[in-house]
Amino acid sequence: MRVVWSELRAERVAGELAGLSARGLVTAELLCAVDALVDQVVPADASCWSTFDPATTMLTSAVGRNLDESGNDAVRFMELEYVTQAPGHYRGLLSAQTPLIVQDATSSPPASAGHAEVGEHLASMGIGQELRVVLRHRRAGWGGAGLMRRTGAAAFSDDEQRFLRLVAPPITAAVRASLVRSVVEPVQIDPERQGPAVVVVNGADVVEATPAAQRWLERLGAADRGHGSQPSVLSAVAVAAANGRTVAQRARTADGTWLVMRSAPLGDRRGIVTIDEAGPPDVVAILSAAIGLSSRETDVVVEVLRGSSTKEIAAALQVSTYTVQDHLKTVFQKAGVNSRRELIADVFFGIYAPRLGRPVGPDGFFADDV
Repeated sequence: MRVVWSELRAERVAGELAGLSARGLVTAELLCAVDALVDQVVPADASCWSTFDPATTMLTSAVGRNLDESGNDAVRFMELEYVTQAPGHYRGLLSAQTPLIVQDATSSPPASAGHAEVGEHLASMGIGQELRVVLRHRRAGWGGAGLMRRTGAAAFSDDEQRFLRLVAPPITAAVRASLVRSVVEPVQIDPERQGPAVVVVNGADVVEATPAAQRWLERLGAADRGHGSQPSVLSAVAVAAANGRTVAQRARTADGTWLVMRSAPLGDRRGIVTIDEAGPPDVVAILSAAIGLSSRETDVVVEVLRGSSTKEIAAALQVSTYTVQDHLKTVFQKAGVNSRRELIADVFFGIYAPRLGRPVGPDGFFADDV
């Protein structure tokens, strides 16, 4: 790979990346667009762009290019990332306030056993260097990327690393925006929603899955591109369960439905994963963070979702009605809407609005029509 740096090209691509937030792309399409643009300035032989649940920094979706489609490399990545927590893992980058790191597969001797594991993993893929970037907003991680060059290729230059530091914030903004408004098509209530969604895993492999779980996995898989044979979020929670850990993880299907996945160990590298539609607290929490609402603005949104009037919100929060109106104006601006109706239907509960007013079923979600 011949890498020729161009300031003009870097400036043009940076401008295009900055404009992605306004395009309303579905997350997977956004990550593909980001990868194609970044590759013009920082070319890589393989790459993986991912979104995270900001509460856990675990993968919720991933778009890979020139990666092992059998999923073996992806599973090993999950083990290094969430079990071993090898050097350069995303949580470490986030806590260290380091936006990026370059990992060399051929460094000798390795600095530690962890570095050796990372080097062996990269070398097994034919990778000589990986430049890893974390997409951070404030203290939360919303995504990350690994740009990989084959063994013997040119090293990532200082100019390339400087460019990635420059464009990481607008890419993060675009990822957050994609989680708020992008829905491929209106989500219809599933008439076949029957029984629990449960998956039994052995390591990261699915052993058994109920029909309801199979339907969710199909919809989760549509949010991934080129990152193995099963949804990346399933691999993440399954690997955690196989290694004796219990996790809860939010994820979003390609059509805009928020889910909560919970995993628990069964012993002997087996685990169980349950999948449920996310309830209002989960949706409000992650979307408020994605939009960038303050704690007080989130309190106002919660009251709006309850159907409270301006006077009722003021009384509940012990502020004036003018203060409530100021908060609402700011919330509307951040969310890109003009009214409470749009805020409820288009941003927070577009997928839940058709169900509002129905009784809650025994599984904790809205009951289907009888």
